[in-house]
Amino acid sequence: MYSVPWYAIVLIAVPQTILIIKIGFGLFNLQVHARQCLLATLIVSVVTYFLRKLPLMFGIHTIILVILLTILLVILQRIDFWRSLVAVLLGVMILGVIENSYLPLLLQFTSRNVMDLAEQPWFNIAAFLPGFLIGLLLYAFIRHRKFVLFDLKRAGEVQKPVNHGVYIIAVILLQSFLLVLIGAALLVNQQRFNIAVIVPWANMAILLVALLSIAAIKQLEENSRNSQRVQLLKSHLQQVELLLKVLQSQKHEYSRHIQAIQSLVYLKRYQEIKEYIEGIAEEYWHMEEVLYTSHPVLTGLLNSKRSFAESQGIELAVAVKCDPAGIPIPPWDLCSILGNLLDNAMEAALEDKGKPRVAIEFKYEFPYYVIYIQNNGARISAAEKQRIFEPGYTNKDSPARGYGLYLVSRLLERYQGTIEVTSKGQTSIIVRLADKGSNTAAGKSYSSLESWMTGG
Repeated sequence: MYSVPWYAIVLIAVPQTILIIKIGFGLFNLQVHARQCLLATLIVSVVTYFLRKLPLMFGIHTIILVILLTILLVILQRIDFWRSLVAVLLGVMILGVIENSYLPLLLQFTSRNVMDLAEQPWFNIAAFLPGFLIGLLLYAFIRHRKFVLFDLKRAGEVQKPVNHGVYIIAVILLQSFLLVLIGAALLVNQQRFNIAVIVPWANMAILLVALLSIAAIKQLEENSRNSQRVQLLKSHLQQVELLLKVLQSQKHEYSRHIQAIQSLVYLKRYQEIKEYIEGIAEEYWHMEEVLYTSHPVLTGLLNSKRSFAESQGIELAVAVKCDPAGIPIPPWDLCSILGNLLDNAMEAALEDKGKPRVAIEFKYEFPYYVIYIQNNGARISAAEKQRIFEPGYTNKDSPARGYGLYLVSRLLERYQGTIEVTSKGQTSIIVRLADKGSNTAAGKSYSSLESWMTGG
């Protein structure tokens, strides 16, 4: 193995490693901090300098560096191993395919061979520049179009941090990575084994496999999104089904009471009719009318949550002061956001020793739709506010908890919304969503929330 001078490491390994991290993490929608990225790059570059001096089999040093970079990013970025691995593999594969595609043409055009890259460091640096510029343009395109191959950030929203999709992606990329190494080995040894004629065809085949791998990963992303939509829609349908069961039960009760009253009327037992009606009135005086909004799915969600709150002894107030049909979010995502926020609010309200209270209010404050959710439960500390939207964070014992608010934050981020948490006299969550169309007239207010939360 040939030795690489320090200036070649600085001018090749450093920018190459940064580009690998940026492209790989960007295509998987994983955040990478500049300081951690630079630190990992410097460590890998130093190791590269000494590793190149060792007499290792071709490709071994690349595998070692991939593993090292993966582990460094796991430690520095605090993400799990598999997400870091697939991001690094994707970056290496893309730059490897670019290099394998243009380098044979460059060598042929300059009448050089692969050995000149090892023996002439400045030529090696010059040969690196076209591939680096292509990779830089690719990264700029990804950033500009906000293109995501597979959203690994979203993969842990409703599942464990590592899911089967990540394993499948890792297998796909490992195969492509090995093919890229084989292509590089053919390029290096084409003169020794007189195989120059098959190198272009091999590189074309590797390029095709790489493109198919990227297409397969993108299809996995689509399948993952569709699966999530199905799960959310299933949850919403279950909430509507719960509402229908409540209505069916109430209908049965009303029919039974009407039959009983009718029988008493026929028997002319008026005093018993009076007592019976007074008993019904006392039992059902607290029951409110079914809520109706211009948003059918939201109507089902609010009514099912109110029925659940009633069964738990929670007083839930709803005020709709705008047309919720204009909220610029698909129904399944809107119900996922509100369902999680209401569940958390009711769970917190149950900790109140007096009367648990939860309120939700929809308003239009130009140019935003604003949703206020309040509860009179336990207060949220400043330290908890910093962490409640982190995946897996919970103050409950169950390990399956802690992804509801993370899902909410990710969905709001997707639709350019914001969420604010205040916890002084009571805990309030304020969601703002920009109006992307024309707002219609204000909606009906089903319940006044002014001073209601404080019992006024």
